[in-house]
Amino acid sequence: MVSPGFVPAANAPNDSPWVAFVSSGYFATMRTPLLLGRDFDDRDIHSGANVLVVNETFARYYFGADSPIGRRVGTRNGVYDWEIVGVARNAKYTGLREEPPRTAFVPFRPGPWASGMVLHVRGAASNAGLVKSIRTPVQKLDRSVPVFDVHTVRDELDRGLLRERLVRTVTSIFGGLALLLAATGLYGTVSHGVVRRTREFGIRVAIGAGPLRILGLVLRGAAAWVVAGLATGLIASWLLSRTVTGLLFSVPAVDALSVAIASGVLIVTTFAAALIPARRAARVDPVSALRVH
Repeated sequence: MVSPGFVPAANAPNDSPWVAFVSSGYFATMRTPLLLGRDFDDRDIHSGANVLVVNETFARYYFGADSPIGRRVGTRNGVYDWEIVGVARNAKYTGLREEPPRTAFVPFRPGPWASGMVLHVRGAASNAGLVKSIRTPVQKLDRSVPVFDVHTVRDELDRGLLRERLVRTVTSIFGGLALLLAATGLYGTVSHGVVRRTREFGIRVAIGAGPLRILGLVLRGAAAWVVAGLATGLIASWLLSRTVTGLLFSVPAVDALSVAIASGVLIVTTFAAALIPARRAARVDPVSALRVH
């Protein structure tokens, strides 16, 4: 499409805008708000008026910051026979990762392009009940018209997020296994350290150190492991964040909340794993400990 006086930028895409034939009520059904102007009405459809509703990308491409309402566009230079009456918010049309293309919405009316139709329905019934409520009146009008490929917006979202959910499931499983191995390894390391320091703990208890002091010594050692591990993990995750950007949708590669939750889980798991050997060290018998070589 072209507009009077419009000169595309040197790096602007030169592909044609998308054109969608829609009936009145389409934007309300899809809950796509109109930012400027108005929706189509029955007069536009029955009178054959050449009016358009365009999306934000279309309006910004041709008119910049100016209002496109009342402006005219056409399919060739010198013939500007379509008037813009509304601007709709950008929406996803074919996939969740797409950049919204320049789109012009035209009032749907009978013609050679009307061999097929996508019917959008908003209802509170279940999917099966909704299909029946659609198919029955259509077949009453014309039994030769097939109704097929009926699915919900939720179905579309599930298809679009299939890869992300598969990756989430796999990484959650391996992440859980890694956390279990880390906790087991930490428990073994701390337990081994407690055994090696049994004589030291016995001496400390003999000269007056209480159980809480011994417990604190063991947990501080575990805390040092936590700090070193978290520092290494955070640096590595930051360096590798770019490699996972393509696997994420609407989530930044470095998300502060996710990092905080993961760090909190690791800290709690670490101290839970260290608590058993720490309590064992706090209850050490000094006489038996001094006999350990």
